[in-house]
Amino acid sequence: MSTRVAKTILRRAFSAISVILAVVLLISGCGSKESDTKGGLGGDGKVVNLRYAYIGNEPKGQAEVTEALNKAMAEDGVGVSIEFVFIPSDEYVNKLVMIAAAKEDYDICWTMPTNMPDLVSRKGLAPLNESLDKYGQNLKEAISDLQWREVTIDGKIYGVPGLLPAASCDRTLFVRKDFMKKYGIEKIETLEDFEKYIRAYKKDRPEGIAIRGFSGRELFRVYGDIFEPIGKELNSPVCVELDDPNMEVKNFYKTDIFLNIIHKIREWHAEGLYEIEPPKDLEALFAQGLCAAMWSVLNTHERISYFKANCPEPDGMIESILLNPDKPKNLIKFGADNLSVFSMCDNVDAAVKFISWIRGSQEAYDLISYGIEGVHYKLDGEAISYEGIPPEKMYLAKNWMWSDIRYMRFDKALGNEYKQMLLDWDKDAKSYPFTSFTLNRAPINDEINQIAALTAEYVPQLKNSKIDFQSTYETFLKKLDQAGMDKIIAEVTKQMKEYIEKNK
Repeated sequence: MSTRVAKTILRRAFSAISVILAVVLLISGCGSKESDTKGGLGGDGKVVNLRYAYIGNEPKGQAEVTEALNKAMAEDGVGVSIEFVFIPSDEYVNKLVMIAAAKEDYDICWTMPTNMPDLVSRKGLAPLNESLDKYGQNLKEAISDLQWREVTIDGKIYGVPGLLPAASCDRTLFVRKDFMKKYGIEKIETLEDFEKYIRAYKKDRPEGIAIRGFSGRELFRVYGDIFEPIGKELNSPVCVELDDPNMEVKNFYKTDIFLNIIHKIREWHAEGLYEIEPPKDLEALFAQGLCAAMWSVLNTHERISYFKANCPEPDGMIESILLNPDKPKNLIKFGADNLSVFSMCDNVDAAVKFISWIRGSQEAYDLISYGIEGVHYKLDGEAISYEGIPPEKMYLAKNWMWSDIRYMRFDKALGNEYKQMLLDWDKDAKSYPFTSFTLNRAPINDEINQIAALTAEYVPQLKNSKIDFQSTYETFLKKLDQAGMDKIIAEVTKQMKEYIEKNK
């Protein structure tokens, strides 16, 4: 046989084998995100493999927890397996945009009211309405209509909201209860109380910086509260002042509220009490006593546990405070924590089924939130305990991404009355006609992005007592106008009025 004939035979044989192999792969489902298993989504004997874009570093024990989750879902016939991909916290928001633009192989992500509309305008998120109707009835029953409105744009639902106290909860801050006791401060309710506390700390610990990771939103309770249709904290270009009966949409940076807050921050910065840019290891600095106050959204389990594990003082404890607690708590938005599904997800039903499962029972919620009982945590009654758990096994998940007060557990030191306080937190809250309004950013997305770049550049400068305020402020306002502030105000006003009229 000639060499040429031999090569021809081999080439034809390989071609035939390739065709057969391709058919086999097509039939078996290989090369897709599904694999054969017992049971499965819709009873078709397939498991859908999902990738979850997880904010922050990988928790200790994550591999064991992921394996246990997938085993439990297989036993429950969920038809889903999950893989967590960890993205640094300071890169997360921008990374989601890049993932959506490149249509990378991700399915589930954590979103906030501040970035969800942007992802929707970029066609980066999938509507969940039909999937929720099929597989999310437990979620639809547990979550209020007001909360669903917050994740709805043009009639389409783009996220599953967490269940947590919402009224003014992002106006709270953490302080050290043990430091309060040491300085003879019984309670912190007013700005004067707080300043007495931070100045006593600075005198006691001159090497520390009293206020870190404090955006300024905590002072809305002092100088006047606002509704922020875009962004949050001091990075919202427009606002509605809550005491304005006309509900006028204004340039936030021209309000007395902003000016009062920024001048107070500059005063603290000049005294060495305030750090403008929060460090990456903020939680550790707080636990180690190198910080006396930082941001809070009420006590969350993993933050308390981290604090207790890293605090050298045996009586160290966190206290969550709300300045001017006698003022009404304002129910404007329900929080910053939603689970969303990327538009390139091959099986939105499977993603919703996963979300529904982790929030459908105490057992599933415990597993994803706290890990394997006896390995990563212990139960002391209904409370979480880490007594006897080795440090390398202390699984501290970012469970605020899927928070559900119905199933949350807390440290024994907080007691059952703390959970009841959280359950009752929103009962006397004051709501507004624009509560849960979510802006469709598409008509003004370019202007919003230009202004976001300006606020990122200028707001830190305005906080800095070493930089001339007036000239910087005037330049900032001028550039905001040039970037399209008037167009943003007009569009937000239009959409908000339509929302209020629709929901009368």
